[in-house]
This record gives sequence, C-alpha cells and structure tokens, in this order.
Amino acid sequence: MNSAFPGVALQYSLDSGTTWQSYELNRAPNVSGEIWIRSVDYQAQRASRVTKLTSEN
Repeated sequence: MNSAFPGVALQYSLDSGTTWQSYELNRAPNVSGEIWIRSVDYQAQRASRVTKLTSEN
C-alpha cells in the first residue's frame, strides 16, 4: 500500500474495522480473505473512507 499524500499513514483491519493496525512496508501482513484499508492523518484523528479488499492467497 502507498499514498500520494505526505504525512498520511496507512492502516489495515482484519476484523471488519473493529481494530486497526499501522501498515509498515518492512512488516507487510500476509493475509487471505477480507482486509479493510484506510489512510489517516499523522495524529490518527481523521480517517479516509474504508476500502474492502478480498485476497485469494
């Protein structure tokens, strides 16, 4: 995952948005099934819309 905007962090959720984890390129998750992703401001006070992806790994 990446963002075109500086100062924006990326997060992902494996439990339909109940909890969010910070995405780090060097520790990218290996998932299969459904994953939700979003971007947040540097203080994690504002979040983007959520995008739901399905992986078939």
